[in-house]
Amino acid sequence: MILVDTDIFIDYFRDYEPANAFFEKYSKDIHITYYTMMELISGAENKTQLKQIQESIFYPIQDTNNQIMQLSIKIYSKHKLTSGTGLIDSINAASAIFHNIDFYSRNSKHFKNIEKLKLKIPY
Repeated sequence: MILVDTDIFIDYFRDYEPANAFFEKYSKDIHITYYTMMELISGAENKTQLKQIQESIFYPIQDTNNQIMQLSIKIYSKHKLTSGTGLIDSINAASAIFHNIDFYSRNSKHFKNIEKLKLKIPY
């Protein structure tokens, strides 16, 4: 099981070959959070894009609990100003830490200094 950040999905929707290869390799292991799904939906600029997102995202969704949210508050408080880590970044990182799974993102700036996060740069 791995957790995948929004940026990887965006690359996939843009038909970026390294992202396509990533999804082909890891498709059975990929999980997302509800927050990633919401970010993807928020990026839809029209009904066609919204439909593409809704039809393409069939990966298991990791639920959020109080422990994840408490950890995300700590991460957000510590890294917002120093690394630009966003609210959803913090929740996703906390989810990966809580479940002790690898987190794939191209955005190393927001995640590289988060303790216990197993950050993987996919391509």
